[in-house]
Amino acid sequence: MTRTAREVAPVRMPLAALITAAGAVVLLGLMATAQDARDSATPGSGRVQLAGVSLAGAEFGRNVPGVFGRDYIYPNQDEVDYFKGKGMNLVRLPFRWERLQRTLHGEFDADELARLDTFVRDTTAKGVYVLLDPHNYACYQGKTVGSEDVPNGALADLWARLAGRYADEPRVIFGLMNEPHGMPTEQWVDAANAAIAAIRQAGATNMIFVPGNGFSGAHSWHADW
Repeated sequence: MTRTAREVAPVRMPLAALITAAGAVVLLGLMATAQDARDSATPGSGRVQLAGVSLAGAEFGRNVPGVFGRDYIYPNQDEVDYFKGKGMNLVRLPFRWERLQRTLHGEFDADELARLDTFVRDTTAKGVYVLLDPHNYACYQGKTVGSEDVPNGALADLWARLAGRYADEPRVIFGLMNEPHGMPTEQWVDAANAAIAAIRQAGATNMIFVPGNGFSGAHSWHADW
């Protein structure tokens, strides 16, 4: 078949799994293409094929928290509609942890939460999944998760709050963190497991995506972290 200039190439999502402290296995993602996703199963059916795109904007800007509309933006529904029309059923929404939660263990910023809620509500209403992605590289204000400055409980607190908010929306997927790096793998495993436990303790059964260490990249697959 001859591909047109605007035709979307297949999107592949990696499989990942993690054993939680309770012994449960979190299994993540199926290999999928945009064509596969056209006939994806409904939430709760036990099998979902996902193909999607990351819509950047909310993680932008060197000024944190910065000013919305100047330092960063959120994607709009025209973008969602475009990619849904190409057969995609998943949008990753990267955002900055520090904008949503201005202090560790603190309440969410009301304005930022409203922007997050609006995008999730409007997107999932179209049958499109939203993958929430704290785009922080396993850091908060430049300090690594699992350190004395940013203990595992801080990441767990973030996800407990998000899980409590979106537990009733099966089309919201929890991506624990974008590209963790700069730490021993054991440190990240402990942090990730703390977040997973907090999500499940909040009563959320949403799918969880667990990234690997070393930027989650194939280039570092055999590296000793």
